[in-house]
Amino acid sequence: MIKINLTNEEVSFRLSDMKQIKTINVLCGLIILIMAVQVCIPIYKFSVAFGYGFSAGIEAGLEDNNADTMQMETLVPVDITFSPTKNSYITPPDSLVFADGRSYPMLLKSAVVMVPVSGNSMFYYVCGIILSLSTIVVVIMVIVAFLNFLVSINRGFIFDSANVRRLARIGWLLLIASLLEIMAGLTRIFITDLTGFKSELYNLSSSWTLPFSDAMFGLFALMLAAIWRRGLEMQNEQALTV
Repeated sequence: MIKINLTNEEVSFRLSDMKQIKTINVLCGLIILIMAVQVCIPIYKFSVAFGYGFSAGIEAGLEDNNADTMQMETLVPVDITFSPTKNSYITPPDSLVFADGRSYPMLLKSAVVMVPVSGNSMFYYVCGIILSLSTIVVVIMVIVAFLNFLVSINRGFIFDSANVRRLARIGWLLLIASLLEIMAGLTRIFITDLTGFKSELYNLSSSWTLPFSDAMFGLFALMLAAIWRRGLEMQNEQALTV
């Protein structure tokens, strides 16, 4: 039997090291959970919308006995943001009726409008779907790279050249995801402009915002990669001097 004698300082140091690793794992787990939710929600929304559209098309085909002689318009959903004007506050155009019969004036903030599309609108719509799906794929690649980074840290490889490459990869992938989101948002703006929405009571615009958070986290990951690289260089310099 081999006996290992540890001092109180060594025991407390190892316990502190284990607590730090546990804290890092918990924080990284929360980050992975947030990124997974960011992937799952768009996939769920897309699958639900596709299912509704597919079932609606089947029902329309079953109800229409003369589909060959009837022209049917293709409708696509367009996310619109409604910015109320002064006139809409003075005289709200809509009202919300509750179950007890009471009605209250209502102003819209956002809505999904089903509009008929032309060739150009359909092109932008398909491009927007492809870009959104590409963004989901890139986020999945970020999750995989982050898991590899977490496994490496748990194995004790912290200031390692592979971790530098993983952090840089995460940063560039997040920036690519931001760029894809911007391009997808531009397709929505083009579709909104082509529909020619006008209203006297609302200022209408595409329901889309710049992906500030993804871009910020991407730059933060690149900054960490630079710090990691510098720490690795200092570690190598100290090893050479010793």
